Amino acid sequence: MTDGTPHRRRTLLRDKFVLIADKEGKQSAECTFCGKVLKYHHLASSLSYHYKRKHPFTSTSSSQAGLCGDSGSNAYQPSMWSFVRRKTTADDEHNITKALCLWIAQDLRPVSIVEDKGFSDVLKVATGNTEFKVPGRSTIMEKIKNLYASKSAEIQTSLVAANHVVLA
Repeated sequence: MTDGTPHRRRTLLRDKFVLIADKEGKQSAECTFCGKVLKYHHLASSLSYHYKRKHPFTSTSSSQAGLCGDSGSNAYQPSMWSFVRRKTTADDEHNITKALCLWIAQDLRPVSIVEDKGFSDVLKVATGNTEFKVPGRSTIMEKIKNLYASKSAEIQTSLVAANHVVLA
């Protein structure tokens, strides 16, 4: 330790961290998966927290071994999209647009909500399609007008066929 370089002494938490001591005797721990150096003061709770939060899929237990490859000890955490990515069909997009129009009309939501980035992100997660395009304002307004016209025609037809009408 007299040459000024850190000295690696032993491993912590079953080879998940390597203990490093500098020339002043201060200790730190280096994560063997990501290489991040953390402070270490004789308690491994912060190291355990780092490992559980940053590397949840790197466990070598048999229950999680299949998630990150054959050995279960890959040095990366897969993204959410690697599990849910799919393409939406034209029918899916039509049904989503119709449901969106009904939601906006029934709950009196502003049509401008379709331009919100957060709303777009929610639909991307819900559909599992990262390339999903939320319909624009003009498309939504056109669909709402069409829904109104069809519902209005349906009500008019039922009123013409009715013998009695009660208004409350």
